Amino acid sequence: MRNVIDDLAVSFGRSMREAVEQLGAISLFLLKIMQAMPFAFKRNHLIIEQMMRLGVASLPIVFLTSVFVGAVSTWQVQYIFSSAIPLTYLGLAVGKAIFT
Repeated sequence: MRNVIDDLAVSFGRSMREAVEQLGAISLFLLKIMQAMPFAFKRNHLIIEQMMRLGVASLPIVFLTSVFVGAVSTWQVQYIFSSAIPLTYLGLAVGKAIFT
């Protein structure tokens, strides 16, 4: 017959084993990353090209999306708060709501 202390010991042992397994997996992952680091920077031009393609080339899409999100947000805020705030402060209120 098992008592409470045995159950606690089994539970603690299981938790510790899982923690050590996770630590070992993370350690192996970091070791593989460190081993791959010298090879990762041999092709800097490819990294820069991908950064340009993913970052700078997507700015027009980000800008267009931001304009439409701002327009819809302004429309919604104007509909909801038309009696609470003057329309001259509407842009400021929407800008603060989006950027904070």
